[in-house]
Amino acid sequence: MAFSLRHTPYDVKTDIDVGAEMYHENYHEEVDGSKFMQEEGWMYGVNGAATFHFSDEHGVKLSGRYARGSSDYTGAYQGQPYGSLTSNGQDRYVYELRGVYQNTSSWDGQLSHVLYRPGLPQPDRPPRPIR
Repeated sequence: MAFSLRHTPYDVKTDIDVGAEMYHENYHEEVDGSKFMQEEGWMYGVNGAATFHFSDEHGVKLSGRYARGSSDYTGAYQGQPYGSLTSNGQDRYVYELRGVYQNTSSWDGQLSHVLYRPGLPQPDRPPRPIR
């Protein structure tokens, strides 16, 4: 789901995205080629983002997500075989927050037009091939 808002007095266009997610998580570790532990479960969550367009070329996108679920753990007590330790229905959660600056101006593909430091090609010369 997405929608746009127009704010005043700064005339900043804002895009809002909201969504839901569901995924299966499976994590395992091995020690010396043998399975040591495994944790797996289903996660359910929400995500969203707001993009603020300050002009046709500049914007900032703030996004985040949160998911929770439960997992089943299988492992081993010290000195015991894999599977000797189990714990089911462990609560889990995960979250992520992110901010990104966006520049949508045209770019002709020359790195030297974006970055300059000694050793990089000058803007009036084509860049050297990367080897």
